[in-house]
Amino acid sequence: MGLQDCQRECIELFFKMRKNGACEQLAAPFLSTAESPATFGGRGAILLVGKATKGKWKIEDFKPDADCPCLERVQERILTARTFVGEMCSRPKSAFWRFWRDLGSIGSPVIWTNLAKIGVDSGNPQGSFLEEQSGLAVRTLRAEIAEYNPSLVVLVTSDYAKDEIVYRIWPQHDWTISKLDGSTCWIAGKDGEPPVLWTNHPQGKKRDQLNYWLTMANSLFAGQDWPAPADLN
Repeated sequence: MGLQDCQRECIELFFKMRKNGACEQLAAPFLSTAESPATFGGRGAILLVGKATKGKWKIEDFKPDADCPCLERVQERILTARTFVGEMCSRPKSAFWRFWRDLGSIGSPVIWTNLAKIGVDSGNPQGSFLEEQSGLAVRTLRAEIAEYNPSLVVLVTSDYAKDEIVYRIWPQHDWTISKLDGSTCWIAGKDGEPPVLWTNHPQGKKRDQLNYWLTMANSLFAGQDWPAPADLN
């Protein structure tokens, strides 16, 4: 299944969940796009994976009560993400987007996506809201990696959806845990698969912590098995 198929399925799943009684809680679907602003890194793409969108995710533009072909809805959601990323390029409004900008010194473009593609109006999808979309989320993230062919995947998702999504793509036993920071781990790239760095969310983190993650990202991007020299001690 290709990425466009997954994106159409995401739109369809949103309306299915809405019909099943989740009308008020659901945010509009989120769809990623590779057309992110280029930065000065230029050595290859990075796929930056967050948890889920915040709030209703511009549901007023999605107009869920209007009659609209699915393909047009897919294009509108892609344009919404593209426009938002362009705004964040010039004025990053959170730690997530400042970290996104920092990653641009390593690779370009830095493509934004999320584990959960259908958010909720408060917090991140949990329980049935996550369960109903977890299978599609796994297929979509795999399709995004195949479509965008990133040189590095960075998950800034903490423990969110680790069993429902993350470990179904990258099994738990494949990860190497940092000796300096037990909440940070990685998988070196091999057999055509990109390396993956998994960290906590950057919100509220000190500059030293962020710099450590960027050092690890840079090393993984360069194909080194050990992302940070300090981890060899």
